[in-house]
Amino acid sequence: MRNIRLCLFDVTIWVLVVYLTLHLPTIEMRVDDLEQPAPRQHQPPASTQKPEPANQSNLNLGKCFHMPRSQCPPERGTCAKVSAASVFCCDLDSVSLKEALSNTMTQNTTHLHVLNATIDELDVSQAVFRRLVSMALTDGDIGKIVGQFPKYSSLACLNISNNNLTSSKLQPSIQRPFAYLFNLRVLDASGNNLTEFPLSLVHSNRNISVDLSGNKYLPCKHFQKAMYETNNSSLVTFLNYNQTYCALDLEFNWFKDVQIVQIDHLRVQKELNASCRRMEPENINCTCILERLELVGEEVINLVAVDCSQRHLKNMPTNLPPNTVKLNVSYNNVSGFFLYTLQPWLQENFKNIPDYKGLECEDNMGPVVELIESRVCHTPRDWTDYIYYIIGLEVLVLVLLISKVSYDYWVFKTAGYLPWPANKMPRLPCDWLCE
Repeated sequence: MRNIRLCLFDVTIWVLVVYLTLHLPTIEMRVDDLEQPAPRQHQPPASTQKPEPANQSNLNLGKCFHMPRSQCPPERGTCAKVSAASVFCCDLDSVSLKEALSNTMTQNTTHLHVLNATIDELDVSQAVFRRLVSMALTDGDIGKIVGQFPKYSSLACLNISNNNLTSSKLQPSIQRPFAYLFNLRVLDASGNNLTEFPLSLVHSNRNISVDLSGNKYLPCKHFQKAMYETNNSSLVTFLNYNQTYCALDLEFNWFKDVQIVQIDHLRVQKELNASCRRMEPENINCTCILERLELVGEEVINLVAVDCSQRHLKNMPTNLPPNTVKLNVSYNNVSGFFLYTLQPWLQENFKNIPDYKGLECEDNMGPVVELIESRVCHTPRDWTDYIYYIIGLEVLVLVLLISKVSYDYWVFKTAGYLPWPANKMPRLPCDWLCE
């Protein structure tokens, strides 16, 4: 009897397990349906055929999901599904955008384009943006971007072009909206008023295409850091390269100015590295970087800084790259190089160096071209330096002795007696020679 009860209990347990296995997915789907907000009105089907959203090949070409204005929903200020995975919105404000997205976006939505949105604050931490792969907010007016994209976001393409954005709106000092976009491959921030390069995105993404055309006041030094001073600089691709400009800080004597130049002027690091390897002595592995840009006439010159510190050098490095303006040879064993290497070179090439006298030493020692050896080279004193003083003293004593003897002789001849010092001196065996 006991065995029969145990058998019935086991059968009951197995039936319950099978029932839950078959009905649990249906229960989860119903719960998900309850969590989705009900649409307030049904969007009528569009009369024209909508194109499919951008795929991965388009992302590789630097293109996010983008729709023309002619494909806007018939009702102004609404959103419409372009396909099962894409949504297109037009002419929205902060309130209507939130409402329209809640009505149209589902868990399957991965592509979003919002055209001509006037938004005071765009909170990118909203859950509605969590599953997006392509997000575009273009041709609008965004007051400020706040919050942060969720961690491990799948966003691969972000288009925020033509939104009157400034750097203070794009990247506030307290929050970093794009800190967790490790999968981002395309950033289109063209047609704004940015004054800072989004270096954090470049550092956190090993392969990214950036479009910053139309932002003419981005400092050129930020582009230099992105191109040359980051480990992944060779993987940064600039879209619309010929239409991308930067602001060049110019220094001429005591005056400062800003010149807008094309970023192609910055792509010289490869040639600079080759020139750096040709320096002598060989294999000293000095570091050559672009110090700054300078406008000479109508030509932009790249000025170079060379760092040869802590290289165990015994001689001054030669064959420096063209336009070298800074050379660091600290913490080496170089001696006398200014007078024997650099100074003759300056004296030979001063016609080609308009400001050759501007190359000065520290401690107010004056221009290198006018240095004197005794002011630069300090050697320890040798005992041979004092021999000249000893010889001089001996000559002086000899002159005094001859003068004294001559005076005593003159007194003896004229007065007939010797002066008191000479008279008190003891007689010597050699005195008979004088008698």
